[in-house]
Amino acid sequence: METLPPEDALCWPGTLPAECGVEADPAAVPIARFTGRRAVLAEGVIWLEGRIEAAGQKQRIARLFLEGDTQKVLALGAELAASLPLLPAAFGLSEVALALAETRPPGHAAADRPTWPAPRRSKAPSVRRWRIWWM
Repeated sequence: METLPPEDALCWPGTLPAECGVEADPAAVPIARFTGRRAVLAEGVIWLEGRIEAAGQKQRIARLFLEGDTQKVLALGAELAASLPLLPAAFGLSEVALALAETRPPGHAAADRPTWPAPRRSKAPSVRRWRIWWM
């Protein structure tokens, strides 16, 4: 169980959550687990490989995480892509684990989510935010 950080707190993706002090429900059963290894290859370069197990099924998985200064990460990513057959991950580890537990292909849960009507257009300029995930 994880607590939400205070609104004024800085919370970075991938950081460990604060202890919540609430015990887990003893009747709760984990639906998936990851077994594998994590290796720090260089500063800001992390290799994760192993398998996800759920619903009696196993799926091998590997991820290369690049962390650090944006310009250095992009340069390293371009250099690695030129010499290695790397592709960005289509889905995060949590979606792969959930899909395996639900015995469905990853990404199909989005079809069951509600769709929202398109926002009304105003004359004000729009602002877009972009996220880059290296997995």
